[in-house]
Amino acid sequence: MSDTVKIEMVEQLEPFSDNPWFGVRVNDKTVKWCRDKETAQAIYDEIISDPSVLKTKENILYSQDIIVPLDK
Repeated sequence: MSDTVKIEMVEQLEPFSDNPWFGVRVNDKTVKWCRDKETAQAIYDEIISDPSVLKTKENILYSQDIIVPLDK
C-alpha cells in the first residue's frame, strides 16, 4: 500500500531583505527552514530518496516495572 506525498522546496523572499529563506514542506507542513539553499536541497533530496526519514523516531531511555500498593 502506498500514499502520494507532496514534497516541495521553496524560496521565500521577505520584504526589505536580500537574504531569502529556503524551506522544505511535506503535504503543506514545514519540515525545515534555513538560509542556506544547499542545506535545504540536501534535506529535500534525502526525503525523496528515503521518505522514512520523516517518521518520528523514539528511543526509550529508561523503563522499570514497579509495584504500587493500593491500600493505605
